[in-house]
Amino acid sequence: MLYTRIAQNLSSGSHTDTTAFNSGLGYVVVPRSGNTRGPHSPEVNDLPEPPQNAKLTLYRLNPLQVKVAWQPPSGAVNFRYRVYRS
Repeated sequence: MLYTRIAQNLSSGSHTDTTAFNSGLGYVVVPRSGNTRGPHSPEVNDLPEPPQNAKLTLYRLNPLQVKVAWQPPSGAVNFRYRVYRS
């Protein structure tokens, strides 16, 4: 899984993510001292992961635009989705 840094240089033992959505996000914490990093914590999630079998389709709209569409699986209620690209 890829992670996006949402906070840095924290000295306390907590952080409030004010950019979170109702979407089953995963969080890890990485200790750092100067240029030395420690191993990251185990991941914890705020909600169960959305079902894994969403049908994904890509449409090339023009040379600079791609539409990403998906059909949520049955029973996937109250989930929000994030789109990533490589």
